[in-house]
Parts: sequence; structure tokens; C-alpha cells
Amino acid sequence: MPWPQVPQALSSGVPAHPSHNVYPIPHDLKSFWIVLLLSLFFGIFGADRFYLGKYGTGILKLITIGGCGIWWVIDLIILLCGGQRDARGNRLLI
Repeated sequence: MPWPQVPQALSSGVPAHPSHNVYPIPHDLKSFWIVLLLSLFFGIFGADRFYLGKYGTGILKLITIGGCGIWWVIDLIILLCGGQRDARGNRLLI
């Protein structure tokens, strides 16, 4: 069985393309303003949690009608204070 071929760019130590970063910027960052609108108008049904990728707590928030409104208010306060993050732990874009 022959050994796998190493691409020329990797064997020379030069990156294949200058735009290839070691730590790429995620392209799926969530918007603060969209989360704010979803939280204000549909947060009691968990729409903000679903948008952020937090499906488990989104379902719980939907079933409990936002924790009888308490969870909805707490999530809104956390969002306005800048503590809300998406499911991967990324901060929201402003």
C-alpha cells in the first residue's frame, strides 16, 4: 500500500492560501438585535433560545410559557446586560 501524498503547500511549510488562518473567525455569529427582537416579542415561547442554538432550554421555555414569564424577564435582563451567548459560547454581534 503506498503512503498518502502530502500536498506541496504543506510539505514546504508555506500555507496553501494567505487567507487560511490558524484560528478562523466563525461565520455563524448571532446578532444582538435579532436576539433582542425575538426575546421581546417571542421570548415567552423560547424563540430567542432556538435562534441561539439552545434547543433544549428553548423547548423547556416553550412548554412552561417562559417559566410563567419569570424566565423570559431574566433572559431579557441577561441579554441587555451583555451576558447572553450562543450555544457555542460566542458573544453576540452588535
